[in-house]
Amino acid sequence: MPIAIVAMIFFPAFGTLLATGIATLLVAIWFDARDPDRATRMSDNGFWLHVTAAPQIVYGLRGVLGEGSELGSVSIHLVLVGVLIGFTLLSLALNRRALIISGLITFGVSIWNLFQAFGDSFFLRFAGPLLLVGGLVVLLGAGWKTSRKLLLAGFPKQGVMARIFPPEA
Repeated sequence: MPIAIVAMIFFPAFGTLLATGIATLLVAIWFDARDPDRATRMSDNGFWLHVTAAPQIVYGLRGVLGEGSELGSVSIHLVLVGVLIGFTLLSLALNRRALIISGLITFGVSIWNLFQAFGDSFFLRFAGPLLLVGGLVVLLGAGWKTSRKLLLAGFPKQGVMARIFPPEA
């Protein structure tokens, strides 16, 4: 998060925050590629960079979409949910849950706003978003290894790609 704070102080534009987040994510992937077994300090550095990259990207993107655009709240939240689904797939491929955890609050808020826009009942306003987000977290946690195996089936088992996306044992 310190990089995000520095970016917001010196370069207050949301585009800069988004670019900083993408750069942070790329550096995190570089650290992880240097330690595919996740056993050294390189892996620790990668973990914390993943934790900081997700909010930078999400809030930078949210600011870019919301600033001077004609997109309504529903459209912005649909885009954010799509980005967070992309984070989930990237997290599975990288074997890093940090991107998911960092984006979980934003995912919950986006789902809640989408449910608010489409319904007036108690279920759609309160219980629906909680059940959906909670259910997805439980399903993903229970099926992490199986999901990774399916996602990485076509990836090479050796080489640069295997260092970035380590195969499931």
